[in-house]
Amino acid sequence: MFATLTSTQFEEFCVKLLKLHQLQNVDWRKGTSKDSSPADNGRDIECEYHRYDNILQRTIIEKWFVECKHYKEGVPPDKINGALAWATAERPERLVIIASGFLSNACKEYLKDYIEKNKPTFSIEIWEKPKLEKMVWKYPWLLKEFDINAKDKIFDYFNFYHIRYIKEQPIITIDLLKQALSLLPKREGKMIFEQMVIFNATLDQISGKEDDYEKIIINNIEKAVLEISPIYINSFINNTCNILLFYANPSGIDKSIDNREFMKVFLAEKNNEGLIEKISDYKNNYRFNKEEMLNLYNVFCDTVVKYILEHLSI
Repeated sequence: MFATLTSTQFEEFCVKLLKLHQLQNVDWRKGTSKDSSPADNGRDIECEYHRYDNILQRTIIEKWFVECKHYKEGVPPDKINGALAWATAERPERLVIIASGFLSNACKEYLKDYIEKNKPTFSIEIWEKPKLEKMVWKYPWLLKEFDINAKDKIFDYFNFYHIRYIKEQPIITIDLLKQALSLLPKREGKMIFEQMVIFNATLDQISGKEDDYEKIIINNIEKAVLEISPIYINSFINNTCNILLFYANPSGIDKSIDNREFMKVFLAEKNNEGLIEKISDYKNNYRFNKEEMLNLYNVFCDTVVKYILEHLSI
């Protein structure tokens, strides 16, 4: 997937991916734009992960060090020594090793042995190719920017307002979101809410009543905003756009069928016959119609996302 990238391009890709996943103050420590230029004192990327602690009632900031490894073969043990030494000296909360392919078995054993013997104060995470592929599927425009071949050229269907929203990531109030959602046509709005309730609501909240979908989504957003931060609203808008667009392609349809088969089993245990009936009849259901899903995606972008972007200063 990343074979066409240079080491510098892969690092740049990782920088942008981290930013898209809400990492803050992302600092790429590359000395120059040349591939031969080492990062500053072994550093690749420094960044911060901000999370809200409900018990402490404050935002916790974790310092992350990120080491990027772009190898055709498995990454050998000696290639991570610099990152370990760097993290040992500076003591971040987390060291993330991102590999465009895989760490070699010898490297993984080396890390395991290092942790057992040294008991580092920082946690160590490994992000290999399979994890990166899962992380990036929501951002196909990023694949396009780096000319990375994807199995589904879904980015060809990206809506202008969706792309603009991803780039700007504005801070949005709950009132503005409600105003934007109220503009959705009734039929399309209901279909969009039915899609999103599967992903955003707690399953045992769903009674199967006709008006439950909108209430659950709105109440969950408002509760999250009041108790945590407006970042949740951005996640809701991003997830809605991404899910609708994802299910507008054949692989997404197959995944949707698998998800709803799991849902049927779960809801049967909860004796929730109302929703079981709604997610049945896979072949004839509008949820699995590519054109319909693409239409829902564009309606959401052209109505909700556009309104939000045009009314941010009000």
